[in-house]
Amino acid sequence: MMKHLSRFREDSSLNQIHFPKEKMENVYQRVKPISNKTFIFKKTLSFATLSILLLIIGSFGYHSLQSEKADQSEKTDLTKPLEEEENDPIEFNEDDAENLTKKFIDMLIQEIDEPGNNVIKYHSKSALVKELEPYASNEVAEKWVDSFYEERDGELHMYRLHGIPTIDFGKEYDITKEDERFYTLSQEKHNELNGTHIVNIHFKYTDREWLISKYDIEYVEE
Repeated sequence: MMKHLSRFREDSSLNQIHFPKEKMENVYQRVKPISNKTFIFKKTLSFATLSILLLIIGSFGYHSLQSEKADQSEKTDLTKPLEEEENDPIEFNEDDAENLTKKFIDMLIQEIDEPGNNVIKYHSKSALVKELEPYASNEVAEKWVDSFYEERDGELHMYRLHGIPTIDFGKEYDITKEDERFYTLSQEKHNELNGTHIVNIHFKYTDREWLISKYDIEYVEE
């Protein structure tokens, strides 16, 4: 019985099956086009994937370049007005000189209370100096505040009551243009307090604004 089973197994083995050569060729011819199509499909898919990837990279690079150009253009536009302003001629005339001088004097000579001669609005010299910043340099402001005021018991006290020598714009005066950014205003005056003296006020253009850069009194010996 065992011999019959063993023999049956050997006769039924796939190793014992022989396909005719003609049929094998026929199967090969059918499988070959499928393989070629699969290869072509994979190749086409790879090419399409690569193309899409290149398009994405190219698009990203283009937008980055455009953004960089826009940033550069914006920076150029921001700096251009400043450069133009620095290079453009700066206008300054007698009206500007009079206006700036009067504003400085009006701010310097503060309203005081009658009994104690204390400034009503400010209580320190530094506070008043700060208020003079739009009209004069810090050096000029400190000089003249020190000439008129002192701090006493938390108050700003005016100890000089005869005023500051200044320009009388209703009388003859000289305004000289030293250069595009520097003017000098001068006037010779005479009174009993100061005798004969010359008021010299210098105007300088700095940080895109005109300021009094120097305010001096020159006394003339008689």
